[in-house]
Amino acid sequence: AVVSTQSTGEFAAAILEGKVIPALQHYDKVLLARPGILRKTWATLQPRAETLLKHLVNKDVDSRDKLVQMWKDNPNYLYSPLCQWLPQSTHSDFKAIWPPSVR
Repeated sequence: AVVSTQSTGEFAAAILEGKVIPALQHYDKVLLARPGILRKTWATLQPRAETLLKHLVNKDVDSRDKLVQMWKDNPNYLYSPLCQWLPQSTHSDFKAIWPPSVR
């Protein structure tokens, strides 16, 4: 089980809402689930939410700065977990912007 804190869920939701990675705003209408579920206590019951939260918790990434630092070491960090939130048809476009700018 993933031990997710409220702040991790909040950060994960902010990522998907485009507040951390502006390019993700473009995908808002096609997300396979609403980011708000990441703020719920039962979020880890959803496989795609659990995967994203687990990646954040395991690497202790809970801020934009830590996320940018992770991408310096591992440019593919979070790519696969975020793809689980997007329709297959968007994956090649998504890959083209990866790793995205956070500015």
